[in-house]
Amino acid sequence: MIERNPFLALALTTLVGIGIIIALYISLNDPGPPPETEQERFDRVHTVFVEALAGGAAWSGRVEILGLQTNRTAAHTPGWQVTGTGGACDASGSYTIRDRPANPLAIMAPHSQSDVNTGELAQLLFEQANARAVAFNTAPRRATDECESGLDLTTDRWNPFSAFALAFADSNRDGLVVQLHGYEESGGNAGQGVEVLIGAGLGASQPVNASLSSCFAEVLGGGDIRVLASDAAANNAQGRVLQVRGHRNFVNIELSEELRQAMLSDAGLRGSFANCLVAATNA
Repeated sequence: MIERNPFLALALTTLVGIGIIIALYISLNDPGPPPETEQERFDRVHTVFVEALAGGAAWSGRVEILGLQTNRTAAHTPGWQVTGTGGACDASGSYTIRDRPANPLAIMAPHSQSDVNTGELAQLLFEQANARAVAFNTAPRRATDECESGLDLTTDRWNPFSAFALAFADSNRDGLVVQLHGYEESGGNAGQGVEVLIGAGLGASQPVNASLSSCFAEVLGGGDIRVLASDAAANNAQGRVLQVRGHRNFVNIELSEELRQAMLSDAGLRGSFANCLVAATNA
């Protein structure tokens, strides 16, 4: 019979205990993998949107980890809707991608509440133009008591709104990304009395702007349509992202309040405006 050495047993027990303590210390103090950078998250969201625009449904199971969720849309515009999972104040935006066939046109309303009627117009133009995509802000442009996550999407380079614009441009090299805005006339406004302002800013295409200007003027019976360099267009985050990647298919359109109201109530006028957008994809 082998005699047990109490000192050896004690030493082994002590070593095991020390090992457990060291492992626990490392576990508690291990920072884990480095936090995801804004660029890394942007790239992951961009990839998901590119796959969504390519068709199919495999991508839809991978959006939850990005704080997004998906649903199939209504039968009259079959496709996918992508939104944030944070409720009404989630600043991720809302995106609808129509199943093909569709015109290579994405209509975006980044200030759908504060630029009155632009959200409704974007949705109606999406339907009438048989556009491939429409996108809106979800959180308000500025923080409120109800939504502290207010965010102006046109200033946020890393938001999914920018990732979606780039994904659409990457997926539709001959397509058009159109942002709808409103403006209110004032004594110092360069657009006073103008019905449509087309921004000659970053990511803009001169042939596209010329096509839109000519078509809008015809639709509005010679109305005052101007192509102007504006701070809003020049500093637009989505326009900047597209320009850096070599895209020249971004359009920043500002509509007067009077025209917005007229387009909401007149389906014919709206349809003609939609036709101008579609025609510009071939400019």
